Amino acid sequence: MIHYAAMMAVISLIAAALVMMYSTQYETVDATPLEAGDEPSYSTEEECAKKNNKGACMSQRTIHICMIEVKYSFTVDNTDYTGESSADIAEEVEVNSNSECLEKGSQWREDFLNSTTLKVYYNPSEPSDNHYMQPATPGENALMWGGGGLLVALILFFVGRDMVAKSGEEGQGDSEIQSVEHSESNLEVSGEQDSEEAKLE
Repeated sequence: MIHYAAMMAVISLIAAALVMMYSTQYETVDATPLEAGDEPSYSTEEECAKKNNKGACMSQRTIHICMIEVKYSFTVDNTDYTGESSADIAEEVEVNSNSECLEKGSQWREDFLNSTTLKVYYNPSEPSDNHYMQPATPGENALMWGGGGLLVALILFFVGRDMVAKSGEEGQGDSEIQSVEHSESNLEVSGEQDSEEAKLE
């Protein structure tokens, strides 16, 4: 089990390095707002807030999400592009319920459409790949892939260590039992010999 943990750790580091090498590095560009959805949609997700040293989640927190669809235009190398993307209003203003999402979403929509300029993220090698919200950076992607594998490796290490310790305790117990049984067997043989000698006398 411990050998598997070491292998998983090595694989995770290799995966993280590959992700760093091949992940897209997005750039920013000024864009002009065109449209925004009529109403945002509200949802929640549970996320682990604290983990113990074995990777088990000890407490959770609620993530509030208030998504709205937006449309914008921008120019890269004298070529015009139109982008459609999603925006999480809860990342810009505090939202804790569906009613707050609708209320603050209405004001956010108005501010978005009245913006003179805004920043969007695009792939330099393929500007049609663009987003209103900042995509994960190569470092964050590497942390996600490599960190997840290292977490599994850590769990395997602790589980393997506990199994080895438990196996050692069981082996020691079996040795003690065999020693006791051997001693009892020797006593029985000695007793039988003494009995035979007494009969001969």
